[in-house]
Parts: sequence; structure tokens; C-alpha cells
Amino acid sequence: MRLLVPILTLVSPTIMFGAESEALRDLKGVWKADFNHDGSRIIARTRKGEVSIWNGKDGSKIDQVPEKGNYVLDPALRLAFVASNDGGGRVYAVETGKPVSPRIDAPAGVQWEPPNHFSPDSKQLLILDPEGSYLVFDVATRLKIATLEVPLGGEDADNSPSVAFAAAGGVAFVLDGRGVLRRYDTADWKRHGKPLVHPAKESSTWFGFAIDGAGKYAATFDGPGENGPNGSLQFWDVAKSAKIGEPIEARNGMGGRFLDSRRFLLRPAWDKTRIVFVPSLEELYVLPEHDDVMSSSAVVAPNGLHLYSWGHDRYVWKIHALTGNKAELFTTRAQVEDVFMAKGDSKKLWLKLDNTAFHEPGGYDNYIVRLETKRMRKAALLRILNYIHRTQLSPDGKKLMVLEGGTGKERVRVFDSLSLRELPTTAAD
Repeated sequence: MRLLVPILTLVSPTIMFGAESEALRDLKGVWKADFNHDGSRIIARTRKGEVSIWNGKDGSKIDQVPEKGNYVLDPALRLAFVASNDGGGRVYAVETGKPVSPRIDAPAGVQWEPPNHFSPDSKQLLILDPEGSYLVFDVATRLKIATLEVPLGGEDADNSPSVAFAAAGGVAFVLDGRGVLRRYDTADWKRHGKPLVHPAKESSTWFGFAIDGAGKYAATFDGPGENGPNGSLQFWDVAKSAKIGEPIEARNGMGGRFLDSRRFLLRPAWDKTRIVFVPSLEELYVLPEHDDVMSSSAVVAPNGLHLYSWGHDRYVWKIHALTGNKAELFTTRAQVEDVFMAKGDSKKLWLKLDNTAFHEPGGYDNYIVRLETKRMRKAALLRILNYIHRTQLSPDGKKLMVLEGGTGKERVRVFDSLSLRELPTTAAD
């Protein structure tokens, strides 16, 4: 006689109750994800605020973080501060998923991209109070050691305060929501020098800044938003708290970054992208124009010898970084969306291409291409028939993470960065 087994005993709890995913390939609705310091772990946050840590080799779950909110990684990519949507949070070791600090009682931050920051040594944590200040905590003891006033922007402003540290260490720069840049000594968090007040206009809706590695020179910039009036960029001598030259203006705003201690990539929203020398502001050269309106983008090779320029077209130029002379050209039949390189490797270049004809669900046609930079020749190709939200190389440059999928269905996929073949981390069994 055959035994009749109750149906409920044959249905797994995962199917019945929608339990948490136990394999990274099955995790859906991923808002963001990051590698840790050696690519052995992946930390992910879903749209619902669930933060989890995964094995970077086989995609199995390491741990689920109790806090429901968002995370920020430390500079070494070994620690993550997970801020709860309800306020407070805790620091976790990404490798183990275990807490390494007491609970830090701090105000609730921004839900999607909290502007919190670790110090370069990972011993201190800056948490933004929505009321208009940065609270500085000691990670090991959770004690608050300083409060930095950072006025927020007006009702029409869409930016939050931002923080950067000089590579030489010991100095922090904080830009508030009104375009004022202040410098602090991280030993005692006392302000040094006069505030650098960006020459903003009433139409400014966002602000940004850049510093050179030594923290000697800075640039503040702003913009009015799309199709607005002019924005401006102002260079500064930090030690003297003094302007360098007059504001440089451009339609829809300005931006840029230091390529090294003296060369600055000056990129307006509309117009030509230029390389200028600081503090003389001498124009060294102009990047190739890729569009009649939009400015060109560029990435710098880790060895500093070449720039790779692209824009709203189907070309990528290899350019001598010192002279601006064109060296090699790569031509493709698809729109160039992004160009990126691995840290410490100047021989390889990855492109994100969009060949989509109809931007609608199920109609995407994207590609990742790896080039050998010596001759700008294609070495590997990956096709993804889905919307790509983000691409990221592991710190050692051996793995490529792609976050793809429609709203609520976003998922992580991990590939070998050389062959562009999907790894067991997320590949189907």
C-alpha cells in the first residue's frame, strides 16, 4: 500500500513563504553592489533596503545584515557601515559579515545614497545629520568626537554636502549645500583657513569640488540644471584661501578633476573639454570633440602616459597625456556609453556600448568590449540583452561585475574580465 505524504511536506519554505535568496544569482531588485578589497566578497543592497554579503567565488550567502537601510564602504574596501533607515547603524567586516563596532546612534540618513564617509585610516566615520551637520564618530568606541556645520542647500537644490580627503592624509575638505568649501585637520577636526565661497548664482542647483592629491589646490563648481543659464568653476590656492584667476563659465555648468598635482581636466556641460595647468591656468590642449554640443569625457591610464577620450559618438581616441597628440583610434558601430580601466593596469581598456534600437523593456542591446590599449584592438566581447545600470571591476582587475535588469528585477552578474565569460559566482548551474 502506497503512503500518502501530505502535500505541505513536499513544498520548501523558500517557495511557500518567499524566503531570502541563498544564491547571488537569484537575488533580484538589487539597487547597488560592490566588491571587497580582493574580490572574494560582494556586498549588495536591494531596493527594499536589505543588505547582504556573498561569496565572490561561488555566489553563496555569507551573511544577512540585520539593519535595513544602506551601506558605505571604507577606503580599503574591508569595512562597511550599514545605516538603518530608522537611524543609527553598525560597522561590519565585509569578509565575515560580522559586526566590528558597537551600534552607532546617529540620525537617519538619505535612503538611497547616504553621503556618509570613512576617514582614510577607517578609524573615524562621518555621518550626515539631515538637519545640516556632519557628526564625526570613533568607529571602535562609537563616541562622537566632533560636529561639523554644513548648511544644506535651498528648497530647489538637489545636492547634498560632500567630503574628500587629501591623499597625503590629515586633511578633510567638506563642501556644504550652498557651495562653501571648508578645510579641517582630522587630528582635532578644527577648521583651518578661511572658507572658500564659490561664486554661485541664484540659479545654481548643484555644487561640486575637486582637490589635488596634496590638498594644495582646489576647484569648486556648480550648475543650474539642464537647459539652464551658465554655471562656473573657480580655482583656489588652499593654503592662502585665495582665488586663482576669475571664475570660468559655461552653459549648464562646469566640472572637472585633477589628473595629477598640476594638470586639471576642465569639462563644461556644453563645449570643449580642456586640459589646463594649475596655477597658471595655461591651456595645454583640447580633447577631440565627439559631439557638436556635449563635452568629451576622458579616463587616464594608471601610468599617466595616455588619456582615452570618448563622447556621444562611436569613437575612442588614445591620446598622449603630456602633449595631447592623437595616438590611436578605435571605431565601433555602437554608441560609446562608458570607458573604464583597472587600477595599476594600463594595457587593458573596457568599453560599455549601447546598440539599442528601441528603448523599451526587452529591447536593449548592450555590449562590453575589452581592448588591448597598445593598438586599440578588440580582445573580447560580451553581449547583454538587458538594461545595464552599472559596471565595476574588482580591485585586482580580474572580475567584472554588471548590474542589469528592469526596475525591481535588477540582478548581479560576475564575469572573468579577460575572457568576459560568466563565472560560477552567478552563472546558472
